[in-house]
Amino acid sequence: MGVLSNLFGYVLNALYDIFNNYGIAIILFSIILRVILIPITISQQSSMKKTSKIQKQTQELQKKYKNNQEKMNQELMELYKKEKINPFSGCFSAIIQIVIILSVFWLVSQPLTYMKHVQDMDIYKEYLDKVEEGNNKSYKEIAILNMVESDYQDIVKQLENGEENKEKLENRKNELNKLRLNMNFLGLDLSKVPTQSLNDYKVYIIPILYVISSFVSIKMTT
Repeated sequence: MGVLSNLFGYVLNALYDIFNNYGIAIILFSIILRVILIPITISQQSSMKKTSKIQKQTQELQKKYKNNQEKMNQELMELYKKEKINPFSGCFSAIIQIVIILSVFWLVSQPLTYMKHVQDMDIYKEYLDKVEEGNNKSYKEIAILNMVESDYQDIVKQLENGEENKEKLENRKNELNKLRLNMNFLGLDLSKVPTQSLNDYKVYIIPILYVISSFVSIKMTT
């Protein structure tokens, strides 16, 4: 799944380079992913429809051969063959979707590794060590992004105030910029994790929208 996360990461990074906004990149990436999955979705729904159509016949066979498991399986396979149904197609589609979901989860939880591919940078290792020493170990790379953004803004203020060591600050700023991601989307900070920002009501907006959209999607599919 790491290979798939890497592949998805290149696509997401290309979208980010175009729009310079993580939220927009994620939305467009999701649309592309849904389009790619359309054939699998159609196949899965078609299989479900056919299976539902022969449900009565299936139940009759199960009742008729309830004491003969081998004969029942033979009759069921003959029925599937006659109706041109692959009994394993639903499982195959589900497995593919689970693999993709897990790959995308790894991607969004580790954007520096799979999207920006910066794991070998010294500055990345420097911040990774800080996270390892602290208490925020659940989403290490999200924590790094927050720390980087905070330090970056501090350096910007120092440069605006005419601090000394301007050249050193500029070099540090350029290094930090390689790790930065614009996580602000319509006033939401996408780098905030709900379980770590319980007092910020904004972190609940996306989970609530997810629940609503999932409910609508299920109703439409049904």
